[in-house]
Amino acid sequence: MTTLQLVSVSLLLLAIGLGLFSEDRKDGLTVLLFWGIFWPLLTCVITPSLGPAFCAVCPHGALGKWLQRFSLKRRFPRALRGAWISFSLIFLGYWLLAFSAPSLLSASTQTTAWYFLLFTLFAVGCFLFYADMAYCKHICPLGRVLASHGKAGGLSIRTEQRDCSSCTTFECAKACHYHLSPFRFEERNNMDNCTLCLDCVQACDSAELHWMRPGKSL
Repeated sequence: MTTLQLVSVSLLLLAIGLGLFSEDRKDGLTVLLFWGIFWPLLTCVITPSLGPAFCAVCPHGALGKWLQRFSLKRRFPRALRGAWISFSLIFLGYWLLAFSAPSLLSASTQTTAWYFLLFTLFAVGCFLFYADMAYCKHICPLGRVLASHGKAGGLSIRTEQRDCSSCTTFECAKACHYHLSPFRFEERNNMDNCTLCLDCVQACDSAELHWMRPGKSL
């Protein structure tokens, strides 16, 4: 998982760097990666079949886990929690632009690079200010869409309930950077904002990645 996250971060930085510092053009790795692979393949194919698996290797999430060590760890305001911030961002920051000016975002490598650089800097600022990966849970526009579509996916985190009933250490919850409780996922039939990063699986032998029929959790 760490290797996949490093590859994801490297591709993000490479694509942004090439877009900003190479000759501006209408095609190339930057445009191909973000608009040709990242958006249609990962969000339209991977998520409905495997769930929010992309979040597990998302470059912003990978950076966030490292940046949280230096965070001010402020609690995200309760009044701002929910879906409306992330949906507003994706509506204003993507859908509105995509429908009003269809060729604007992917018009050139520099435009694409600046677009994703601004989102990356915004994410970094949130990680350095708020605790518990608040950007991924409450702000990220793509994360909220993937969390909704991810309910149709076939991957989930399962825990051995017999072990959980007598557990006093809660390794799975302590290992979760998102401050979730994996041992309650089955009880609630809801994985909350789980990104399938598998930190809980690595921390506890009673937690495992489980495959089920896509759409069953619906």
